Amino acid sequence: PSRRNSSETKDLNAALEDKERGEANGLEKIRSLEAQIKATECAQRIASLKKQLSDLEEDELADYPDKEALEEKQQKLQKEVDRLQSTKNQQIGRMQTLKETIKDLKKKLARPDDKNIDEKYKMKSIELQTTKCARKDLEKYYDALDKALM
Repeated sequence: PSRRNSSETKDLNAALEDKERGEANGLEKIRSLEAQIKATECAQRIASLKKQLSDLEEDELADYPDKEALEEKQQKLQKEVDRLQSTKNQQIGRMQTLKETIKDLKKKLARPDDKNIDEKYKMKSIELQTTKCARKDLEKYYDALDKALM
């Protein structure tokens, strides 16, 4: 009987090992299937995201003219920027020249000859107006004198 028990035990152990191997194989198959399912889901998700990206790119590109038109517009804008920069530089140069002129004129005004120039101008202006009035009066006098002598 002990041989029989031993043989039965071996058979049972072999059957148990087969079952455990089968179970391990089953678990591995389940893991493999789960990995395949996850990979398939990821692939579907990637495909969906690629489609969304493609749709977004098409929508974005539909809002803009073709590349050549954009490059042409960029060149026009760059020319305008260059022209404005040139104008700005010219104005800066002109402003510096004017500043130098103002500086020179202030130096001239500080000279003794040009001090009180406003007062001198006012006096000369009055003198000019007085001379004009005197000339008109003399013309009237000479006209009246000529008429009286005739």
